[in-house]
Amino acid sequence: MPPPPQNIPHDSPSGPDRTSAPSYTADETSTISTLVLLENTLITHLKCGGFVLGTHICHCIADAFGTLQFLKAIVDIVRGEAKPTTLPVWERELFVITSLPPHIKEEQEKLFDELENATCDDIIVTMPAENMVSEYFTISQRDMIALRRHVPFNLTKTVTSFELLTDVLWRSRTMALGYMPCQIVRFMITVNARGRWKKLPLGYYGNGLLCPVIEITVNDLCTNSLGHTIELVRKAKHEMKTEEKYAIDGGFVATMT
Repeated sequence: MPPPPQNIPHDSPSGPDRTSAPSYTADETSTISTLVLLENTLITHLKCGGFVLGTHICHCIADAFGTLQFLKAIVDIVRGEAKPTTLPVWERELFVITSLPPHIKEEQEKLFDELENATCDDIIVTMPAENMVSEYFTISQRDMIALRRHVPFNLTKTVTSFELLTDVLWRSRTMALGYMPCQIVRFMITVNARGRWKKLPLGYYGNGLLCPVIEITVNDLCTNSLGHTIELVRKAKHEMKTEEKYAIDGGFVATMT
């Protein structure tokens, strides 16, 4: 690793100072480019005395929860605290396994083969990105009340907004894309491992995202009731509490289901 630069870029009252940026040799540049991809923090001082903190971090190292917790620890030290309120803990080795169980590896390979197959007929995979359109929708409280009227009575008091919206959007998207009834569709949920896995120590700031995947045929998804899909989403969330289902694969936390 090259030594830290002596000159750090900063903003002066007259504007950004671009003359004091550090310079590196060719060998150092390759190392720095790798390091920047892992973690990079920039502080911009404002004329009013405040500042803006920007951070870029590789998801293999930490997630948003961990990054905020780590920054909070730095703030505590800067304020003069003897130690951070929550001491940062690494211990990422808790997630590491030497190899995935055979049935998990087989499922992964099957999924990747489907997506990379030249004959793949999934419109999302085959459609050029430039032909896709991004749209933003605002779901109001009135909309949520209307959606809840379609939920089975036994779930109306317990269904969360996340579960309900996930169900409705997944079903609507699947029908709009016109998949064949026998096709299999999948939905991946991102779940925070903190508070769900007892082995995870307080203060862990590494990547702790769990990604359970729900798999179902188009026919079962679109013809069954909203309650059926809500139960599938709920089941996937709750299964994350089983300790044996955690592992690291490719830098991201994956479930061993």
